[in-house]
Amino acid sequence: PIAASKALAVIGKQLSTLPNKLEIDGHGKSLTNFYNEKQKWVASTYIADVTRAEMERSGLKTQQIIRISGCADTRPMGSGVGRRISILDGRVSGRSGTDLY
Repeated sequence: PIAASKALAVIGKQLSTLPNKLEIDGHGKSLTNFYNEKQKWVASTYIADVTRAEMERSGLKTQQIIRISGCADTRPMGSGVGRRISILDGRVSGRSGTDLY
């Protein structure tokens, strides 16, 4: 979607000015009727990788990305919330980084 690409371009440009290392997680909605378990993991990882590519096109430095990963539907965020990304500050130890989305 064009709106998502524009938003990622703005976010990528802003984050490129910071020294932060980033982790990008892709999340998917529970779609057991449509996807098998493997497809959910692949789709959520793909969401994270597309996010990385969009932000790099807008100026985010490749060296800033320390990890991309897919979470499938393992971290639900509430009713009706489906595919989304989390951009985490990699300077924070462990998985308790600050979501910047």
